Amino acid sequence: MAFGSVAAGRVLAQSDDRKVLVRLHSPDDEKLRAYLLHSKFEVLRYTPPPEAGAPATALALMPRSATARARLPDRVNVEILAVPPRTESEVPRVGRGNRFEDPNVQPQGRGRLIP
Repeated sequence: MAFGSVAAGRVLAQSDDRKVLVRLHSPDDEKLRAYLLHSKFEVLRYTPPPEAGAPATALALMPRSATARARLPDRVNVEILAVPPRTESEVPRVGRGNRFEDPNVQPQGRGRLIP
């Protein structure tokens, strides 16, 4: 189906299972690399452990439904970092004004305010 998939007897729109930005981490570097090699989602960056005993990490885009399956014991841990907005109205507005003239003014346009 071009616009979705059938699950539990109903058609899911693509927006029901949007891709989310996640951080995957595992204390076992080999398990994480094997998991990434066999996964069907988009891996953005893989970072090997910086020192012995530190976790290996990766950033990836994956369907939200896959995040629950990725949390299986002894595999990888998943942390959702960002969920894209569904509609234009869900995208937060930022401040108005010229930030170069007044350092207290936020940049104009759509985006996310970072405290």
